[in-house]
Amino acid sequence: MDITYNILVKTTLQMRNISILSLFCLLFACGNEKTQPIEMVAVPSLELLSDKSIGKDSSQKVQISLESFYISNEITNKEYREFTDWVKNNPEQVLSRTKEIRGSKNEFGKTRVWTIPILIGMDELLPKIIDSTALYKLDKRYKNYFTDKKYDDYPVVGVSRNNAEYFCCWKTNFEWVWKKVGHGKSKVYIGRGPETLFRLPQEIEWEYVAKQPLKRRLSNDQSLHQVFDGNINKWGLSHLYDNVSEWVAATEDSTAISRGGSWRTKSNISDRQIIDPDSCNGYTGFRIVRTYKPIEINKRPDK
Repeated sequence: MDITYNILVKTTLQMRNISILSLFCLLFACGNEKTQPIEMVAVPSLELLSDKSIGKDSSQKVQISLESFYISNEITNKEYREFTDWVKNNPEQVLSRTKEIRGSKNEFGKTRVWTIPILIGMDELLPKIIDSTALYKLDKRYKNYFTDKKYDDYPVVGVSRNNAEYFCCWKTNFEWVWKKVGHGKSKVYIGRGPETLFRLPQEIEWEYVAKQPLKRRLSNDQSLHQVFDGNINKWGLSHLYDNVSEWVAATEDSTAISRGGSWRTKSNISDRQIIDPDSCNGYTGFRIVRTYKPIEINKRPDK
């Protein structure tokens, strides 16, 4: 197993004049606001057999263990529009997503992995936060697809993998809780973040959910549908092989992976594309997950 360091102290910030104070201000601002909750369903922990590629033409079965997690349906135009509106109204703020840097192996033969923050200012993010014409470029029926309220409950497209990750970070930041301690000059704020973060699904998580049997089956008619109008599996999740392809987490930050078919194809859940993480199109969207952590009601207090 890789050795992961949560924070790399010496970080090269990839944008101008961003300080830790700015990041604190973002978290504090989000902690005093709320966003509309996104409906998610629980998937139990499990062990399963999955295919692992061996070379170009063969594979072998490997045993995979997954923690229980929550997963949403496809993120809608309305849900993503709340994000773009916040970015537009908070030009002085910053957002942070993480990037893994892999180093050499240590004396135990384990690869060193550092996780560093990638910060971006809202004035820089706003121009590329979405290509609102991405679908219209492919199908002239969908003029004003992102902004027209009749498409509120349709899946958002025109969002890159990187910007989907910023959306997840933005949702997580609203769950920080700030508590004032002390008075006068001794007054300080103590922040407490959530135990688990919103994120893109791991590929194996997405694949497991996509393989669940459907309660009802509709043919892929190569057209867009509302997020909740489709082939529903036993957990009430839909459109894992049609509607839009979906971003999943990739092990390399320079690589973006999308899974599943879309309105543009007759593909299925086995469809897998490798794309530039800053690119976007009119047939790829995303859904989000977070790892489930049970509340330890009988945990012995620290002394």
